[in-house]
Amino acid sequence: MNRRNTGRKRDGERLQSDRARLECVSSALTQAYCTFNSVSDPVIMDACIFEINALSARRNSLLRDMRALEQPPSSAAAL
Repeated sequence: MNRRNTGRKRDGERLQSDRARLECVSSALTQAYCTFNSVSDPVIMDACIFEINALSARRNSLLRDMRALEQPPSSAAAL
């Protein structure tokens, strides 16, 4: 197996791993929204807001990484 195929394989494995992480983060984000919608204590609401913001940032980071892995090498070099 040459270096190019090895790199593609690693990228594919990383993409698969990122998809699994994205699913976990999305699930946690859904749970955070459900918790936020079901509580009335302002302190817990604040905690939910922080959690939602953190999970949203994590999801956005994963999506950005996944898009970078899915781009063909020639277009990635142009960025």
